[in-house]
This record gives sequence, structure tokens and C-alpha cells, in this order.
Amino acid sequence: MSQPTTFEEYRKLKYFDSLDGVRAVGVVLVIFSHYGGEGFKWLSGWLGVDMFFVLSGFLITTLLLREQEKNDRVSLWNFYLRRIFRIVPVYYLILAITSFQAYALGNEAWREMKEALPYYATFLNEQQLQLQWPWRLTWTIGIEWKFYLVWPVIAFLWPLGSKRMSIAIILTLLFLTFFWLNPSAIISAPNYIILMLGVIVAVLLHYRRSFEIFRRLMTPLSSIVLFVCVALMELYVVNIPSIAGTYGMGQCVLLYGIVFAFYLPTLMGKSPINYILSSRPFVFVGQRSYSLYLVQTLAAQAVVGLHPLITESPWKAVLTCLVGLIFSDCLYRWVERPMLSVSKKISSRRDVA
Repeated sequence: MSQPTTFEEYRKLKYFDSLDGVRAVGVVLVIFSHYGGEGFKWLSGWLGVDMFFVLSGFLITTLLLREQEKNDRVSLWNFYLRRIFRIVPVYYLILAITSFQAYALGNEAWREMKEALPYYATFLNEQQLQLQWPWRLTWTIGIEWKFYLVWPVIAFLWPLGSKRMSIAIILTLLFLTFFWLNPSAIISAPNYIILMLGVIVAVLLHYRRSFEIFRRLMTPLSSIVLFVCVALMELYVVNIPSIAGTYGMGQCVLLYGIVFAFYLPTLMGKSPINYILSSRPFVFVGQRSYSLYLVQTLAAQAVVGLHPLITESPWKAVLTCLVGLIFSDCLYRWVERPMLSVSKKISSRRDVA
């Protein structure tokens, strides 16, 4: 239990179940942020999306690095095929349901949805943050989708060694920093930088020399210490007006992302925290976290329909999680998994041809 994971053990891992556990924590935090009421504002549950950003950057880059090492190249065709079938079917299904609901409600709801629909339909969600219609929360999907489109081309269109990969990361970070410092920029640079933090962790863990440095973080003690650091950042630091006001919320969120990026390697180790995150309930929720994130508004509306007098409170957040989990489980079984199977069949046929 106390021995850190070796490089060989890490490279043999094909599925990171503890990361699904973190996804479960992240999506529940977001739901409590939206529906838990004023009593849960201290939780800073909105930071759950930054957990997703770091994890996405890490997982995508790790899988592509391993594919490149195995095949001497990366099939961007297969990558985009997997991403499209993973993200798009559920996304457009829930968008259609939400749009129909807005149309049925009419008035302000439909006016806002009609105005935002071209942005939602083209994954430019973050360009419509001024609207209050519930699907405003999908700005994160727009950010991740553009990351999926651009980063693999930058890093894997041509095979890159560790040095050239480092240069690609540095140039990308400089590009994003320029847009962050430009007030008129339409790119949400801090969020892409947080995604790149996950990329950096993936690259560092992929090579033996840098892995051995981070292996020291894969002990139970390091896991607990860094978990406490992440928790303190979430519960305390980002809520201090003197810090958030002086340095700006973007800088605070970036600092949180950096702390979480240091915590990420501990998830590859063996610790009591990872044992909990890898347990079946956490993995079950984590595997359905994408659909759960998308259906949370519909789930909350269903809760209100069952109990019209309920207001934003811990009970509403808990009930929204439970109802949303029922919805998301159906979507996971009947949409997500079948669509992934279709993408695999298409990839296999193309590879054979």
C-alpha cells in the first residue's frame, strides 16, 4: 500500500478508475454550486469544471502519446471519430430536448434560446455567457471541443520527441498568455491554460526520467497532503476577497488548476483516497458524468415538478443528483456506449481497408 507506483506499472494502466472518481466529485460539486443554495456557496463547487479541464488535457494527451509510441504515429482520423461519437450524439439529443422545452414555454425562454441556438449548435457556447437560459452551463463543452480540435493537430500531426513536444507546449502557452493579456480577445485563455496543465502532467509522466521525479508524489502521505491543499484552495483561498479582488479571479482559478495538476499524479498511486475514488459508486457516477453534467438542468426541473415548493437547498441538490443520475444512466447505456461501439466499428473497417 505504501510503495509508489513504478513507471512500468503506470505504463501498463489502460484505465484510470480513480480519475472517474474525481469526475464524480467534480460533477457533484458543480450541481451543488448550481442548486445547493446560499449555504453551499462556500464550497466553490464551480471549480469542479476546472477539475474536468485538467483531467481532459491529461487523458487526451496520455492516450495520444501512447498511440504514437506504439504505432510511430497518431491516427487523427480515429481520434476525431472517437471524440465526435463520444460528445456529439448526447449533446445534440439534450440540446434538442432543451430547445423543444424552451419553445413550449415560449416568451423569454424561447427568445433567449433562439438567440443562443446557433452558438450552441456550433459549439461556440462560451460566446453566449451573457444569456441566462439554463444551457449557459455548456460553455465548458465549447472550450473542451475546441481544445480537442486544435491541440492534437499541434502536437501529433507530425511525430514529436520529448524536446519538440516541450517546445510545442511552451509556444502554445505563450500564445494563450498573449490572448489572456489582451482585453479584447475572444479566446477564454485561462481555461485553455488549465487544460494545458493536464497536458504538461501527461507529458511528464510519459517519460521515465520525469516520471521518477513525480513518483515521489504517489505515496499515501503525499496524496493526503495534496488532497488537503486542493480542498483548502477550493474552500478557502478563492473565497478571500483580498486575494480574488487583488489578483483577479482568473489568476486564482489558474492557481487552483496548478495545485490540482500537482495532485493529479497522486491519483496514479496507492492510497486510501484513491481506494475510495476507485470504488464502484464513484466510478459509476464518473462514467456518467458527461451526461449528468448536461442533464442537470432538466433534472432540477423534474425535481421542481415533483415538489413545486422546493427551493435552492442541499435537498434540491441531492435530489437533482439522484434524478440526473437516472437520466444520465439511460443516456450512458442507450446512447453513449452504442455510439462508441459504432465509432470503433468504423475505425476497424477503415484500418482493415
